[in-house]
Amino acid sequence: MKRVADGARSRIRFCSLLALVALATSSPASARSALSVSLALAPCAQNDAAGLRRVVQAELGSSITVLVAPNETAPSPSAAPSDPQVTRVSVDCSGALIELEVLDPVTGKKLSRHLQIPPELSGARTRVLGMSIAELVAASWIELSGTSASPARVVEATAPDDTRRAALSAAKRDLDTGARGYEVDSFALAHRLPKEHFDSFGVGVDFGWIAQDWLDLSAEASGEAGSRAVSLGRINALLGSLTFCPRARRALGNWSFEGGVGVRIGLAHLSGVARANLDPIPEQRSPTLPWAGPLLELRASVRPLRPLLVSALVEAGLVTYRAEARVAGQGEFAIAGPWLGLGLGFGFSGVD
Repeated sequence: MKRVADGARSRIRFCSLLALVALATSSPASARSALSVSLALAPCAQNDAAGLRRVVQAELGSSITVLVAPNETAPSPSAAPSDPQVTRVSVDCSGALIELEVLDPVTGKKLSRHLQIPPELSGARTRVLGMSIAELVAASWIELSGTSASPARVVEATAPDDTRRAALSAAKRDLDTGARGYEVDSFALAHRLPKEHFDSFGVGVDFGWIAQDWLDLSAEASGEAGSRAVSLGRINALLGSLTFCPRARRALGNWSFEGGVGVRIGLAHLSGVARANLDPIPEQRSPTLPWAGPLLELRASVRPLRPLLVSALVEAGLVTYRAEARVAGQGEFAIAGPWLGLGLGFGFSGVD
């Protein structure tokens, strides 16, 4: 009897442990937003059900649950159960037109839209339709920001505050139209050191990541060459540098204008060439020295044809870490002082 009693107590403890584990694992799920979008699809859209769910989910965000009604025919959203946290969307067809209707208890609105998917986009029908559904839902939710007057409510149920906040966040995510992408340019460059009377010419490659529609995070690699006369002959300079320059960006149609402050870090390979009539010929050295300095850069770009990009830039900088070449023990030339630069580039734009 004692063994039976001990076995019963063990089973009770085991069941209690399972209950605690189940409660612990269910807590995160209950903490997530219960906001849902329910899609009621007419037979004309039933084949797109799985794809529509994925697209709408991706557009509105992982915090939003997207459900697809299993009905063979699409019921009117108003006929669905009144749940204040379920935004109901019906998809129906009338000939070549697709009708979308939203009843939204989150905002108390009813919206509808008709669209026609052209034949050339038939292969992308599911994605186009899914994005249209997400945009219509987001158009309802975005008014929770209070930026526009709300029309008379036509849906009785109203979602609680936490659900409305989740809806507004998802709407802002879906309707964010800020430019994103990248720009890559190959540049012809020219630089001048006025203090040293030195000019250099070369090429560079600029990669810009458009992190926000107003911000371009730019990095450039360039190589240039130049020469200058000194007392015993000439100094030939090969310059390589990297530039990092975040730029504020303003887009106006196909044009964009940028300006920013950054830093240029480089190496200068300086080689001396003595005059032929010198006797004896002095010792010649070819040091490779670092140099660096801050810069101010302005740039203008135009996209005459997408994705072609044509750019022009102007920059001004100051060498704060100089590279000096010495001639007969004297400093006659250096990568030093202020500099001015010009560039003309051609490349590609991946900005939306």
